[in-house]
Amino acid sequence: MSAPLPGTVTSGQYDVWSSYNAGGAMSIFGNTALLSYNQPINDCDTNLNHQISAADNIGCVSRSNIATNVFTYIGNVIDHPELRCASVNANGQVQLTWANPTPASWTDFNQYNVWRNTGSGFVLIDSVQNNAVSTYLDVTANGNAGSISYYLQTKSGCTGQTDPSAIGGSANGNTLSTIYLVVNGGNSTTATLNWNPVSNPLLPTSTATYVIERENPGGSGNWSIAANVAATTWTENLILCIDSINYRVSVGDALGCNSLSNRDGEIFVDHTIPVAPEPRCANVLPNGNVILNWIAPVDTGMRFANYTIYRSAAIGGPYTTVATITNYNTLSYTDLTANAQAGSYFYNMTTQTACGGEVSPSSITLQTIKVDVFNNNGVAVVVWNPIHNPELATATLNYDVYKEYPTGSWSKIGTTTAPVYSWNDTINVCDAVINYRVQTGDLSGCISNSSTDGDLFKDITRPTVSLLDTASLDPFNPSQVSVSWLPSPSGDVVGYIIYHFNGASWDSIGSVVGINASYFLDNNPAAEFSSQRYSIAAYDSCRNISNIGTLHNTLFVTAKLDICRSAIDLRWNPYINMVNGMGQYNIYVSENGGPFSFLASVPGSNITYSHTNLTNESEYCYYIQAQGNTSSRTASSNQACEIANLLTLPQYSYLKKATVVDLRRVVVECLVDTVGNPDVSKYKLQRAFDKNGPFTTVGAITYSGLPIITFNDFSARTDQYSYYYRVVTVDSCLNDVLISNVGRTILLKGQPDYNLVNKLNWNFYEDWLGSVNNYSLFRSVDGIWSPTPIATLSNGILDFDDDIAALYLYPNYSGQFCYRIEAYEGSGNTYGFTDTSISNIFCLVQEPHLFIPSAFTPTGKNPVFKPEFIYIDAKNYFFVVFNRWGQRVYETRIPGEGWDGTYDGKIAPEGTYVYSVRIFGTNGQEIEKSGSVTLLR
Repeated sequence: MSAPLPGTVTSGQYDVWSSYNAGGAMSIFGNTALLSYNQPINDCDTNLNHQISAADNIGCVSRSNIATNVFTYIGNVIDHPELRCASVNANGQVQLTWANPTPASWTDFNQYNVWRNTGSGFVLIDSVQNNAVSTYLDVTANGNAGSISYYLQTKSGCTGQTDPSAIGGSANGNTLSTIYLVVNGGNSTTATLNWNPVSNPLLPTSTATYVIERENPGGSGNWSIAANVAATTWTENLILCIDSINYRVSVGDALGCNSLSNRDGEIFVDHTIPVAPEPRCANVLPNGNVILNWIAPVDTGMRFANYTIYRSAAIGGPYTTVATITNYNTLSYTDLTANAQAGSYFYNMTTQTACGGEVSPSSITLQTIKVDVFNNNGVAVVVWNPIHNPELATATLNYDVYKEYPTGSWSKIGTTTAPVYSWNDTINVCDAVINYRVQTGDLSGCISNSSTDGDLFKDITRPTVSLLDTASLDPFNPSQVSVSWLPSPSGDVVGYIIYHFNGASWDSIGSVVGINASYFLDNNPAAEFSSQRYSIAAYDSCRNISNIGTLHNTLFVTAKLDICRSAIDLRWNPYINMVNGMGQYNIYVSENGGPFSFLASVPGSNITYSHTNLTNESEYCYYIQAQGNTSSRTASSNQACEIANLLTLPQYSYLKKATVVDLRRVVVECLVDTVGNPDVSKYKLQRAFDKNGPFTTVGAITYSGLPIITFNDFSARTDQYSYYYRVVTVDSCLNDVLISNVGRTILLKGQPDYNLVNKLNWNFYEDWLGSVNNYSLFRSVDGIWSPTPIATLSNGILDFDDDIAALYLYPNYSGQFCYRIEAYEGSGNTYGFTDTSISNIFCLVQEPHLFIPSAFTPTGKNPVFKPEFIYIDAKNYFFVVFNRWGQRVYETRIPGEGWDGTYDGKIAPEGTYVYSVRIFGTNGQEIEKSGSVTLLR
């Protein structure tokens, strides 16, 4: 047929005949205007016939040949499943879990193939024909032997084809490996876990965290979570003794399944060396058995096996096992095989653990205490060894000494402190066997008794001398001396002998009976006039007499008036050998026979005291009380009396004025107290540049009884300094007893100004009781003083400007000016004085001044050419004039004279002339000036 079809074709298309839908018969399947046609085939293998026909409008049909072919249906390719979990069961079988694909249709689903790799490559191990199944149990696997890898493959269509683009990026799909866990660290306490990842990298749907579980003990089924980690290794430090522990590792997936590893584990053992017990006490019993006490080591969780106790007769060994104790809470043991009464034994201990069987180092070694007693001429010398050397940190350090006397009666006789391991016991019985032992303790509460030892003792020892307590006078009956003492510590004392020192030897003056006697009264009149010495001795029932004890002396005090210090000085002998030391001396006083009262205390190192603030003509009596560091222990002295005949001292001195007389002289007047003819030796004049000093003495006047004394200070420089003066009264003991008020001189100073003003200033006058009323300023010109002041100034004004413009004309005034200030006291002086103080005379000279005209007219108003000046020295004046040819036309040495314009008697011509003038001021200043002047006609 042609294309396009002829217009006579009735349908305008080709009819396509097929036997597919007719079950083998031909039928129209479709039509097309093209020269090709596609027919979908849904069966796997089909034998089909096809034919093409076209009908014309004239009723004829054009048919093609019949083509016969076999057609194969490829079908729908379904994705592989997503393998999510590969879990190892306890028996090694592996449980796989996956997420099924979601195809458009399961019509062409064939099966899931399961592939496995145990290390030699992947092999197909099984298939799953049910597309609804999402798990598979590999019963032939052994996941306990190593990691196994898996992947899944979907087969679909008539030929069982797979999709290369399925999940996993290859025809094999995704791959997972079982987790193979290896645990190391057996026979230690550190478990180290290593495993492979389930996939690398982990699936995006993975929880990304490995959960580590621990089964403790192994096989118990008691699993607990030990850790969550992201890595594939983990280490755990175990706290245990000896145990089998298994581990497993898993990682989850968002699908809800877990990839669980195999179980693996080890037997772990704690090989820590245990700590030994702490022996604290070794107590020797009377039968020689030893009770050993200790403190248990801290329980670290290791299984306790036993304590082992070792004993040796020497510190260096050999040691033998005494006992093995399997109860951790047992803290004492009695060694029944020892005989520690005969010798000293050494003990130490160890701890053994039931974990690895380790044994601790040996503990510290304790030694039982062995006492040895020696008889040293009636003194029992007890010596022993410490329980440990050095002493334990927990030891009480005290060793109590016990004595057995009489037999069967033990009593503590003393305590020593380490490192003293001996005791001397003076025997106070005449004949007896005496035993001794010692005891010490530990802060844990246990005790260690020693062995017992003793000897036959006879009392040949003198008793211990008693300590004198005090030897005291009765201040109101000083011939009575009270001697008291402390009882002797020797238990067999039956009495005491009292001794007095006669200056060359000790005399027995009496005795008292009884160990507790403590007092003796001696009537000794000499005690009122000097210190007396006493002592004491004790005697026991065996007639042994102690040595004479430490002496005590009575207090003897004297009193002496020191008139120059207005004090009564007390002096006494030191009280020596006061029990527990001297504390202080208390002084008691009575005035004019009145009752005694406490006056003062001084330290025990002082033996003097000065009583001041005395009342003149009063009689004072004193006694001293020595007081020990134990305040109740006192001893009193005799009485000492003295009358206070004191100095009569002046009550006042008043510096009336200090005034300048001349350049090197200041006169100072002072009012002094002469009432009652006081005990004064002299008066000193003192001077300073500052009101607060320091003051130095510049003069002295012997006391004469006159109320007004006058000093002349010839060492002053009144033109340079203002001085402060005061008068010091010195008593007959040459003590400074009174200081007057201060008087200050006036220093006048100033300087001339060029404008004919003299500037003056001065300081205040100090200090009048009536203050300064006013100041008057006097002036002299060329040596002539004005009879009246040129100015009167109020108190507080300290400067003045003197205008001397009217005092300059020569020859009346030479410019020499002198000034003085006079200060006048105001009213209110309690002594009735109104004094005057004059300053230094201060002189100054004004500078000379020179004025020369520039022209003159001999026939006019200015007929004479001459210099005008003030304050010059006429003796040195010189004035000369020259014409233009250098000829001298005029010369004079007389001030005030000048040139009249003539030369050699003739009128000099108009013109310019040269002059030179030289003068000296009255202050010595030279002025020389040259210039020109014009002569006008």
